Amino acid sequence: NAIKLGTATFGPVTNVVIRNNRVDYARLGGLTIASVDGSVVRDVLVQDLELHEVGQPIFVRLGHRATGRPVGSIDGVRIERARAYKSHGKNYRTGIIGESSITGIPSARVRNVVVKDCFLEAPGGLQNVPPLPVENPAHYPQSDMFKNTPGYAFFVRHADGVVLEDITVSKLAPDVRPWLSEVNAKVEQINCREAGPIATGATPGKDEVKTP
Repeated sequence: NAIKLGTATFGPVTNVVIRNNRVDYARLGGLTIASVDGSVVRDVLVQDLELHEVGQPIFVRLGHRATGRPVGSIDGVRIERARAYKSHGKNYRTGIIGESSITGIPSARVRNVVVKDCFLEAPGGLQNVPPLPVENPAHYPQSDMFKNTPGYAFFVRHADGVVLEDITVSKLAPDVRPWLSEVNAKVEQINCREAGPIATGATPGKDEVKTP
């Protein structure tokens, strides 16, 4: 993983700013924000993040693996101006997985995550829509833990107040899945769109946009 909050977080983690970073190749998560051991994670701001050839660009995970501890929370994450180019999803254990995800568990929901003005280039390549991933609430929060999901760019489950605004997604290979899969979640989409493949380092423009 490249930039990661967690895994072992027990106390509160609040008012975090991650700004002006570039990642060149990460086999797993480019940006990981996790609470699985009871931590209260609140008010995290990520701005101006460039990701080149990472496995999974964005991974936000609320789980519960700590026996005897109360479940934690993730409430208030804002990701602005993230660009993920040529996400590869190459994984020696599980094949090609390049989806971003925002997930809680049935007993604890992620809340208030805003992803704004971002471009995500996913590997794509599936010819069939996979079934829903198993929950695994106590699983180690690795960004590839869900394997392939029913959405080629984003998988959102057990979450409230998720806003995807001015998001452009692209896939490097044809894929039968929609770009977004939401399960037991409240996701607001504002001006989101799909684009064709874009050269590494380019900034997606209106002339590249296809009908969503």
